[in-house]
Amino acid sequence: MTLPAAERFNLDHEYRTPRFKIDATVTDKIRGKVKIIGVSDARIPWPMGRKGFHRGYMVVGALVRAGRPTA
Repeated sequence: MTLPAAERFNLDHEYRTPRFKIDATVTDKIRGKVKIIGVSDARIPWPMGRKGFHRGYMVVGALVRAGRPTA
């Protein structure tokens, strides 16, 4: 059974976009050291990072806690 989107994408914890500087290097929970290249323009702003030629959403700090499944 598939959950409705409102429940499926509900964050467990309050999430605020972390403070960061463009071009800073931080540790992504999945990809390791990545360079910050900006922030998405989505409903919930996600930090964007680049490692080599690969770009994507970053998984750091509060985002790790917010994305954990609820028990």
